[in-house]
Amino acid sequence: MKHYKLIIFDLDGTLTPERASSAAPFEQRLLPGVKEKCRELREQGIKFAVATNQQKVKEYLLFCHMDWLETQLQLTDWVYANRSPRDLKPSPSMLQSTMVLRNIKNNDTLMVGDSIEDQKAAESASVDFEWAKDFFGWEQEEK
Repeated sequence: MKHYKLIIFDLDGTLTPERASSAAPFEQRLLPGVKEKCRELREQGIKFAVATNQQKVKEYLLFCHMDWLETQLQLTDWVYANRSPRDLKPSPSMLQSTMVLRNIKNNDTLMVGDSIEDQKAAESASVDFEWAKDFFGWEQEEK
């Protein structure tokens, strides 16, 4: 794997289980290998963040879930698109704002996700993309 300075993860279906709908409650469980892989990234000095579309969830539920996730993974940053539909992936805006915040260039950034919207956001932000199943080494039935 190329040495990245920043890895931006999607949330649902990438770090934690996919929810039945965008309004469904969050399950506080990490998918297989996530904690170990994030520990490896930290040990290598790689920053990592989460960029997630959250249109229908109440902010306090998202903040509680992200607090839990921060304690589990020691996240660098997280951003979400809740108020403005123009910021939702496949828009690159969340990825771009995270790179600006960390002063990291697009060629030093990887987006890891599980949807075509994640892939398109990465393409639009001119960052590399990897499917979560490949990044974490999952077989389809493991999730």
